[in-house]
Amino acid sequence: ELYLPILTDAPFAERLAVTLGSRYSDYSNFGNTTNSKLGLEWKPFGDLLLRGTFAEVFRAPTIADLYSPISESADSYVDPCNGTTTNPNGACANVPLDGTFGQTDSQLNAFVGGNPDLTPEEARVRTLGFVYSPSFAEGLSFTVDLWTVKLENNIGSLGASNILQACYDTGNFCDLFTRDSAGEVATVDNRLSNPGRVDTSGVD
Repeated sequence: ELYLPILTDAPFAERLAVTLGSRYSDYSNFGNTTNSKLGLEWKPFGDLLLRGTFAEVFRAPTIADLYSPISESADSYVDPCNGTTTNPNGACANVPLDGTFGQTDSQLNAFVGGNPDLTPEEARVRTLGFVYSPSFAEGLSFTVDLWTVKLENNIGSLGASNILQACYDTGNFCDLFTRDSAGEVATVDNRLSNPGRVDTSGVD
């Protein structure tokens, strides 16, 4: 990591500096990765500091994420095939398609625990903000920071209802559950997975 002062006591730049950083990691089960960071600090005059950063994030699954024992859980769910007359994406296998079907239980057998097939999480983080310290009020300071995070391959559990609904709507995750001969959901694989991405932002 390098901190590079570019300007000091210059017009409209009491301080201008750049931070550069990079990290190389080698994992026995996930290969290697290089993640970098770029930061900028600009103090146009004594009372105001402007700052921003861009950083890459990498998180390998933990031992618990990968190898926690599989156990059964009685998960609550809502079956999207209730009252259906169609079988979109094969989501309603064995369900009577005359509109009379309704789940007979609000819970099902779900398998939860670790998953050795997990892949690492990766993210891009951006921040932009300022610090205002008015010279007429010693010790007083105002800070505002805007931040955004775009996380891919996030590690988590989908949830029984989400798995069933996604299969019904899009045909995704249909291999994660089974139905019995009467059309009732018998089991759901709700172990940890990399279900998608998370985009979030905020202001501090």
